[in-house]
Amino acid sequence: MNITQQFVVALTQSLLEFTLEQLCIREFSFFLMNFFLILCVIMEITKVYGQQQYPWYQHVNCQNSPNGFICYDTNGQPVVTPFNNQRSHYDNTIPSLPAPYPAPFPTWPSPLPTRPTPSPTRPTRPTLLTAPLATPLTAQLPTPLPTNHSVQYPQLDPSTDVSVARNDDSPDKLKICGDEEFKCTIVHQCFEKELSCDGVVHCIDGTDEQNCPCVSKIDKKKLCDTYVDCPGGDDEVGCNGCDRDSYSCYSDVQNECYTKIQKCDHISQCSNDEDEKDCLLLKPNKTSTVDPFVRSTEGILYRNLEGNWYPVCDNDVKNFALKVCERELGIPVSFDSITIRHVETTYGGSYLSQVTVDQPVSKVVDKCSKDSVESTNVFVYVECPDYCGCIIDSTSQERIAGGKDASAESNPWIVGLYLNGKFVCAGSIIATRWVITAAHCVYHEGIRITAHDYLQIRAGFIRQHSFSPYEQYARVFRVIINPEYNANNYKNDLALLELNERLFFNRWVKPICLQRRKVIRNGTDDNWLWKPEDGTICVTAGWGGLTDRGPYPVENLGELNVPIVPDCVEYNSRFTCTGYADGGRDACSGDSGGPLVCTDDMRTYIHYLAGITSIGYNPKKKTADKIFCGEPDSVTAYTKSSFYFDWINSTVHKFEDDALAIQPTLICPGTICRTSNRCAKKYDGNVDCLDGEDEVKKP
Repeated sequence: MNITQQFVVALTQSLLEFTLEQLCIREFSFFLMNFFLILCVIMEITKVYGQQQYPWYQHVNCQNSPNGFICYDTNGQPVVTPFNNQRSHYDNTIPSLPAPYPAPFPTWPSPLPTRPTPSPTRPTRPTLLTAPLATPLTAQLPTPLPTNHSVQYPQLDPSTDVSVARNDDSPDKLKICGDEEFKCTIVHQCFEKELSCDGVVHCIDGTDEQNCPCVSKIDKKKLCDTYVDCPGGDDEVGCNGCDRDSYSCYSDVQNECYTKIQKCDHISQCSNDEDEKDCLLLKPNKTSTVDPFVRSTEGILYRNLEGNWYPVCDNDVKNFALKVCERELGIPVSFDSITIRHVETTYGGSYLSQVTVDQPVSKVVDKCSKDSVESTNVFVYVECPDYCGCIIDSTSQERIAGGKDASAESNPWIVGLYLNGKFVCAGSIIATRWVITAAHCVYHEGIRITAHDYLQIRAGFIRQHSFSPYEQYARVFRVIINPEYNANNYKNDLALLELNERLFFNRWVKPICLQRRKVIRNGTDDNWLWKPEDGTICVTAGWGGLTDRGPYPVENLGELNVPIVPDCVEYNSRFTCTGYADGGRDACSGDSGGPLVCTDDMRTYIHYLAGITSIGYNPKKKTADKIFCGEPDSVTAYTKSSFYFDWINSTVHKFEDDALAIQPTLICPGTICRTSNRCAKKYDGNVDCLDGEDEVKKP
């Protein structure tokens, strides 16, 4: 019997004798008080004695091995305690102690997989070109860490800083994190540094995707491709042989570059004048800082001088207003269509004055007053004409189920519709607060969105996994489904979405024109509703699958030239159809709600919405046969928007019947990204926020 046991026995005997005495005098309450007092004294003496003899005892939770103990101290840090002769008589079992920390070093779950690939189930008939409605978003946490396990730990040098993690080659052993490895912040886990900041979560706590530079999360193929994927354009710096702080001219001359201070300095550094382009912009917000990638067709007039932006101060700014409006709209405009006014401001910074277009002379001044009132500063506010259906760049590369990869400015009216953080459909902008889409995107197979669902649109983007400053997000305030919509045969398959936030129009975000008499100039009262005619080549676009049953949404926005065909859905005269007899090119799953866009007969630079992507149809197949997108003789049916112009117009301008509207929640069920206002799903293994806040778990 050791000293501790002898001491405990002696105290126990004394306690029993004292108890008998107390019972004899029947002072039971006093007995209880003394009993617990003596018990506390015994526990404290034992604890102090044990810590003096066995320092390892103070640790909260330990695991034994032939070579030593690995324990958590009261701060949750791992400590290695080897055996020694002073306690060799002790049993090789550590008593199970209550602890606020998990058992040390459990068998960690396998690293999270790469971005999940959805496997949509394609309906049989009619073939829907849409993703199934998403279920309500819930936080999907990793599998809880096991608390009971038996691991034989290797011998570790106690003098070494113990940063221990599971050894992937030998899961039953531990290793020390090396200097060249990334160590997760909250949990003891490490892996190759190259895997951190790659857009895929590897740490159980998600800290490998926290506070990462944007360029590290962008696919290397997207760097230096002239499309800005990162705020500030960091992914387009140092390209084509230029220095790290220089920009490429993207000209035919090799290694032709310019620096920030050479931008808009009235001296051309590029053979194609790339450094002297886009020196003017309209900023929609009077209080925010200037971002050259956040532009508008309405706002305060700014000019760039040697890489710095200044509000323009000049009473005669028509030439600048004309130039900036034509750049954003992509078409010629007249002076009479532009509104210019001066607004008072408390702005106390510098202005750019005495500037001209033909003979550039610039002067930075401290004040800008109007009509000799020097006590008040003013801004020049410009409003461009309200045009629809205009684009700047129609060039693109082949893709979309036999179609093309769309360019940044070729489909500025298309948006992505996200239900509870998940992409479900496309849509088209028709006004600053209105989007049109297919009704089955919000009411499908008897399931209608409710007030508990969260709907958000994403505009100005072409890539799903991008952090482009061109993007704009807006929550859906109301959903108005066409009252004559039939969910069984998809007649009148269209719905309007009223946005809670206004969209700012620019070269990347624009409205599409609605089909009406004013647009189809050579149409008559009898035939304009039936335009476009058979054989007309139009364009459809979306993020749908590239093959039947293929995953969607795909990474890049696709577009496809398609001809209008006469063979369409027999039971619905308000459908218009497109397709190729030999197949191979078609809209597909995930393209629902997107636009079918045609051009004005007389003004080819004006585009109008001819239809809304609805269903797939094959007139040569039986009703029960499956229809596959892109198969021979199959067509895509679009809800013909011309038949609904009056309903659309009255709803947008006069709609007041809230009983017919669905009002989704405005509260994101996931995480709102700090840099983009995007509602992202939490803990799904995919980094949707630039700072990784949708995946990082707090300790």
